Amino acid sequence: MNAQILSNFLTIAEQVGIVFTITLLGYIGGKIKLFGDETSNGMAKIAVNYVTPALVVMAFQREFEIQLVYGFMNSLIGCMLALIFGMILSHLVIRSGRSERDSVLRTISIFGNVGMISLALQQALFGSDGVFYCAAGIAVFNLTFWSYCAITMGAKGELKTTIRRALLNPCLISAFVGLTCFFCSIKIPKLPAAAMNQ
Repeated sequence: MNAQILSNFLTIAEQVGIVFTITLLGYIGGKIKLFGDETSNGMAKIAVNYVTPALVVMAFQREFEIQLVYGFMNSLIGCMLALIFGMILSHLVIRSGRSERDSVLRTISIFGNVGMISLALQQALFGSDGVFYCAAGIAVFNLTFWSYCAITMGAKGELKTTIRRALLNPCLISAFVGLTCFFCSIKIPKLPAAAMNQ
């Protein structure tokens, strides 16, 4: 058991180290003017709008198994309960009286990074099963994050627009596409599948 714990710890440390290295290279590149804000924003949009959704869709490219459905539902419910608990706790603890500041602090205390780094960790620790269940967390995260931010920080009259954008979020759409492929046993052709796995 101790060997397994150590192995998991080293795997997590390795993945965090990789993310830290990429972040550091990005920071250095910005400092030496290798690329500007426009390039940085473009790369971030590629990661959020294309890379993560592709990983989520590919996580569902597997044979249908009822046990996976039960596990996925458990993951979905667990993520929802964790976020609800985080919201309740943050509203009890963060009470400075300055509404705008409190909204920001509550948001960053509730919502962690369940995108790129979590997918990498799940893949490294638990393989394709981990990524499959992690997709549930990504879907819940995106829907809850944008809805919560619209309610607590959005401008008046923009709630419907923000929630509509949340529902049309690429990560949420990719989860629905992936689930459809999983339940209907739809396989993505070999060439696009290979590109999406890269």
